[in-house]
Amino acid sequence: MVNKAIKLYLTSEPCLALPDFSKPFAVCSDASKLALVAVLVQEDETGFLHPIAFASRKLSKVETKFAVVELETMAIVFAFLAVIV
Repeated sequence: MVNKAIKLYLTSEPCLALPDFSKPFAVCSDASKLALVAVLVQEDETGFLHPIAFASRKLSKVETKFAVVELETMAIVFAFLAVIV
């Protein structure tokens, strides 16, 4: 129930927005011991960061053993590859 409510919030207005190509974009990334996550965001006139696109992937069994700094670096690379491709 909670997951459904969060998904609905993230994919509806005013949270989710269409990109405005005249404004800059930002890429946010994060890593946990389970997955990598990336969000392409864009700031509106009020300073609110609207998500434009989401990407995530589960870590492999080997990757779950990586150090935090390696996981965070992987998340950054994953985020930019997800946005570019």
